[in-house]
Amino acid sequence: MSSEKEFKHESLQDRFSIVRYLNEIVNGLENGVLEFKTSKDTIQLNPKGLIQMGVRVKKKDEKVKMTLKLNWKEGNDNITFTEDSFVINSEK
Repeated sequence: MSSEKEFKHESLQDRFSIVRYLNEIVNGLENGVLEFKTSKDTIQLNPKGLIQMGVRVKKKDEKVKMTLKLNWKEGNDNITFTEDSFVINSEK
């Protein structure tokens, strides 16, 4: 039996708040439990094994859009690993 649940949240935040959220995502990935909550909705995820990652960055004039996408199957560790060279540099 298939079940589907979607959680969505958008808000305007300063970059320090974004860093706190991203750190919580890092902690959740390390611990294998991610829980997202609003006053109306909650979803719990259990990432483990290999996770597919996608990054997309688009810059036009002064407008920037960055999308980070993570995909995995819960309870399935039999995924083939493929590696492509990728670097994120945060130094000035």
